[in-house]
Amino acid sequence: NNLAKRRHVDDPTCVFCGEQESISHLFFDCVVSKLTWNLISDILGITIGSDFESVGRWWISTNRHAAHDIVSTAILWTIWPYRNAICFQGKQWRNAQELWNGAIAPCRKWKILCREKCSLELEQFIRAMERRQSELLRIAWR
Repeated sequence: NNLAKRRHVDDPTCVFCGEQESISHLFFDCVVSKLTWNLISDILGITIGSDFESVGRWWISTNRHAAHDIVSTAILWTIWPYRNAICFQGKQWRNAQELWNGAIAPCRKWKILCREKCSLELEQFIRAMERRQSELLRIAWR
């Protein structure tokens, strides 16, 4: 698929888990992605992240879910460049906590785009993410 073509390598495996990589696998089916989406779903109290459609449903539903939209966008936004840094810059995959930390930064930056209610919800989510970091399983790839 396109990922393998752009990567210019003969090994089309996921940099996180070693399975066959595809867009769907990278963002939703990989054990690392699933762990991340499951934790986010737990914190938000909703089911999100099973596939692009599940994320998209929240994006188009209403403005009442602006914080959910920012969080899901931050996750997608973080997975892609993290994967690319491993593929193209030789970054070493350590654990899911690095990915988790990476998702907090855009949430903080994008918080200023929110109205007050959304900003408060997003801050609560950020704090919950930070508390839950210690609970993340360490998934190391060597």
